[in-house]
Amino acid sequence: MTGLMKVVMELPPEIYEHLSAVARAMEMSVSQFVQVALENQFALEGLEVGERIGAGSLARSREHALVDPWRGLRGSDIPWDRLKVEEEYHASSTVLWGQVNRLFPLKVSLRVLASLKERVPLKVFHIEATEVAVRARVHLEALDRLNLIPRGERLAAGFPKNVDKSKRRFRNHFLCHLVRGRRPAGALAHLGFVALSREPATVSLTYPGMDFARLKNPMLEAPSTEVFSGEEIDFLLEYFEHEVKGEYELYRRIAHWIATGEDTPDKLTGKMLVGSSKSVKVVNTMRAGALGRMQELGLVRRERDGRRVRYHLRERGEPLG
Repeated sequence: MTGLMKVVMELPPEIYEHLSAVARAMEMSVSQFVQVALENQFALEGLEVGERIGAGSLARSREHALVDPWRGLRGSDIPWDRLKVEEEYHASSTVLWGQVNRLFPLKVSLRVLASLKERVPLKVFHIEATEVAVRARVHLEALDRLNLIPRGERLAAGFPKNVDKSKRRFRNHFLCHLVRGRRPAGALAHLGFVALSREPATVSLTYPGMDFARLKNPMLEAPSTEVFSGEEIDFLLEYFEHEVKGEYELYRRIAHWIATGEDTPDKLTGKMLVGSSKSVKVVNTMRAGALGRMQELGLVRRERDGRRVRYHLRERGEPLG
């Protein structure tokens, strides 16, 4: 059969209004939203969906969502008391680079390092953590589709695709490496969650890294679409406040700006540009990355009305504003 079939439906006004609002939030037409919702229902019931509809992958989403990418990475799988941990750690006081738009990939990567039990060659950690992260992306993309999670809030954000460029970006920005063989870089090193040594290049957990990795996580310990527990969020915010002061200060500034009506991406970029020597492009990257991390920590929420995006403080973020 070719073409699309037209279906006429009668809906109560309140249902149609809600349907229209949800479709707008998902950046879809009402027709597209209904189509995807039906595909999701078919997938949940184990029914086949034809490729013709344009989202044949949705028919496989349930299968991917049921695959366990966290095997061996649950808290109960790791002998925490027998890990070899580096006592010295060096956290940077500056803000994380904007390409690091999520923190959950860091949690997963720390669990991978913990599962290796001791200081390991950096290359081994890169291979193990990247392989897990690629599998995790497939799993999380399936959950995003099944749960109709909108762009900007998707669980798979930050995890690499199975292509060299994406995996290299993940290793450089989210994991850790040595610049010119000497200076530690990457988010895990920036936060002081791992310690790197040179000649040969090796990596191990630090005590702050183990403390964060060890906390129970709703996504890793049980089926969930929540990426962090309240305890994990509290740990990160307190750690940032005392050890990664630039990161915490940026959250505080953004929360204040949102509370005073500077709540759109352009307005926030404008505020961040004041007194900065960085280009608009770099500041846009830093703003987007920080807001992605703040959303994940439950500090802000993103609201879309047509093409316009506004940010609002959540209850947890209000004290910062």
